[in-house]
Amino acid sequence: MFKNKFTINYRVITVNTVMVMLIAYFVFHSLSGERGILAYFRLKKIAQEQNVVLESLVEERIKLESIVKYLHPNSLNTDFLDELARRDLGLVGEDEKIIYLTNSNN
Repeated sequence: MFKNKFTINYRVITVNTVMVMLIAYFVFHSLSGERGILAYFRLKKIAQEQNVVLESLVEERIKLESIVKYLHPNSLNTDFLDELARRDLGLVGEDEKIIYLTNSNN
């Protein structure tokens, strides 16, 4: 006699629930997973910090290479060698005085 317009279709409800859960799962892992968006920004920050460290190490390497260049046997700079001996080894004559100048820019 009287037919209910609003019958519950459990199959549609189940399929929709499963689809919503799958979408939620993939959205969650795309944000916070090992290769998600948050991990991307964290790795990007680490890469920027490591680039700063790399730049300072490159500058230090250039300075050390210039020092080593002066100590190479083919182009030995005797004044530089004398300065190193006096500064690092303390080889100073008794009648000599050393005045150390500091660079105010550092």
